[in-house]
Amino acid sequence: MDLNLLPIFLAIFDTGSVSRAAEHLKLSQSGLSTSLNRLRTELDDPLFVRTGRGLKPTPRAQSLAQAVRAILGAVTSDVLRGENYDPSKEHGEFRISLTDVGETTFLPRLMPSLTSIAPLAVVRTLSLAASEVSRALEDGVVDIAFGDFSDFESATLMQQAIGSYSFSCLVRSDHPLAGKKLTKQQFSEFQHAVVETDIRTVRLLDAYFKKHRIDRKIALRNSHYLTLPLLIAKSDMIAIVADKLADQFLPLGLVKTVMPPFPMPTSYVTILWHRRLHNDQRNKWLRSMCIQALRRSGMMPKAKIPIRQQ
Repeated sequence: MDLNLLPIFLAIFDTGSVSRAAEHLKLSQSGLSTSLNRLRTELDDPLFVRTGRGLKPTPRAQSLAQAVRAILGAVTSDVLRGENYDPSKEHGEFRISLTDVGETTFLPRLMPSLTSIAPLAVVRTLSLAASEVSRALEDGVVDIAFGDFSDFESATLMQQAIGSYSFSCLVRSDHPLAGKKLTKQQFSEFQHAVVETDIRTVRLLDAYFKKHRIDRKIALRNSHYLTLPLLIAKSDMIAIVADKLADQFLPLGLVKTVMPPFPMPTSYVTILWHRRLHNDQRNKWLRSMCIQALRRSGMMPKAKIPIRQQ
């Protein structure tokens, strides 16, 4: 078999689309279709059949996928490992999926290194709903996604936890509770501002409060974290936010932090990427830069957490 056909097989397998596979491989659709027909002839199997949700692999294609990945992985690591990526010559875009919290806490630590080592490149961030991240990675819309994806399930994605954080209570700088120890009774008596977004952190906190039967007197349901300092500064409300985000708010002089009156859960910062890019030198370099940025922030976990294929 012509080994040049194997990347085409995997691209169609991962994207479920001839057009997206052609775009990913920088081939014409007609050329890719011709190669797919060659594969079908050589293997005597249709390999992919059209459905209402794109091309779906046949049982034969399903059984071949793992072996094809192993072959291409060996070629990448053993034959091409001498081809080093040079970020100083990068003229393209590094596309990263980040929430507003990630842009506030993480991006300022990442940008100085990226602009210094890859001065010709452009960093583009996209704020995607959790439900959109998987498809964006599969389609190549983003290179990596950054956030808490520990509950993601996908056969085509890989992830690594690279940091962790807990939570603090945010109050206005002259709040009656500022500088004092917050009690459970006070936590329940004061009104709360709650941010409702499609991220795991929100679900984690909701589940924690429900499990421990902790009541919050919710006065505001907001859509954005970055407006919280202004909202909190004009009220007696309490807002629970990631401790690293609270640290970014403190220099504004509008708010102060108070420790919650009970142990809070831990949330993990993870990098998510498509497994077809696992050995890609450019993607590996970008992931390594993210890890270094987290290390400088003090958010790195004490023990190295292994890469996980979902």
